[in-house]
Amino acid sequence: MRSWKSIKRLIHTGKHFCIIPWIHLHITGLGYMGLCCGEKKGPYARGYGSVNKNTFRALWQGEAIRELRLKMLNDEADPRCRLCYEQENLGQTSLRFLHNRSYAEKFLDWLLNTDEWGFAPDAKPVYWDIRFSNLCNLRCRSCSYTASSAWFEDAKALGPVRTRKTGAAVIRVQHTARLLKELEPYYSSLEKVIFAGGEPLLMDENYDILDNLERLQKYETELHFITNLTTLNYKGRDILKIWNKFKNLFVTVSLDGSGDRCEYLRKGLKWKAVLKNLESLKENCPNARLSINCTVSVFNILHITDFHRELVEKNFISPEMLQLCFLYEPSYYSVKILPSEMKKHAIKKIITHIHWLKTREPFHNLQGFNMHAERFFQWENCIKYIREGDRTHLIPKFIAFTEKLDALRNENCLEIFPELKPLYTL
Repeated sequence: MRSWKSIKRLIHTGKHFCIIPWIHLHITGLGYMGLCCGEKKGPYARGYGSVNKNTFRALWQGEAIRELRLKMLNDEADPRCRLCYEQENLGQTSLRFLHNRSYAEKFLDWLLNTDEWGFAPDAKPVYWDIRFSNLCNLRCRSCSYTASSAWFEDAKALGPVRTRKTGAAVIRVQHTARLLKELEPYYSSLEKVIFAGGEPLLMDENYDILDNLERLQKYETELHFITNLTTLNYKGRDILKIWNKFKNLFVTVSLDGSGDRCEYLRKGLKWKAVLKNLESLKENCPNARLSINCTVSVFNILHITDFHRELVEKNFISPEMLQLCFLYEPSYYSVKILPSEMKKHAIKKIITHIHWLKTREPFHNLQGFNMHAERFFQWENCIKYIREGDRTHLIPKFIAFTEKLDALRNENCLEIFPELKPLYTL
């Protein structure tokens, strides 16, 4: 029999325990109800089962999720959670850590009342992350067809692609009206919603959720939008007017560089238009907590510090509002493919950047563990990540794939990133 004391100890000292299977609803674009967004790269992770074939209620207390709950209570590792384990080994703050810190003690009773078969009668999805489809207007280099409908034609041209029986560009959850109806009873306990994609500002279902929150006047609900911010209007609706009503709004804009570099890495994006939308967001939603999510890859590692400094000095963000996301897949885009001299150059630039950050608020007088400290030490973790492992054997694969995609898109990598020329002369 588990005690309050043992559960609390598990929450604070467990190496693998995670509160996710008691509080979180994550659904991929194919309709699989998964553990969380870190479970597996792409929407083909099958998680607990498909909401296209099962009701939400059946999966929420189904065999797969019950087995995971018991694993968590026994502090057992699960291979599907390997991304969190890797991040923690690098000294990064994992989703597991963040979720436990935010929710575990708050819903401790739900853990105590979980029976020997993993049934958790009190458990409710208080935190949603539903990727209704892969609908997107960009073809980012670090993305793929499974996460962006715009990638469809490129994916077909590059080689075999799983297009499902319809061969359609858009992969979507089926019977979304039924799913949203099933979730209606949980709005009263809903605390947080992640809107991601594809591109979340182009999905009808996301506006249905916002409409329900407005109808119920749940303006305290924490909203997180992860968007490319290429559009602020959808079917005549101004997202800024909707956002301005919510008191806990977080907007994360996915950008990997500025100007031509960003337009190359996020094909279809117009840099000047995004800057204009950023200005509109800051002006019309002054309470929004704006951050930039930057995917760290072989393409931008030598200029990522310049990009951060540019954003800060032009007052788009404060220094702590840029988050680095290390690219793991595809592996031939990883910074680990760089030869030693290029790695040394990247590390030297990051060390210089760290010295600069120490002169800026809020980094010049860091105390304790908080978001500011995490955003500062991510640069030191970046150095650690660069040094960890040698994948130079993947350079030919990087060159071959980049040249194929360049040919399809009428682009030239070395014109945009001339600093990568040494990779082509090895």
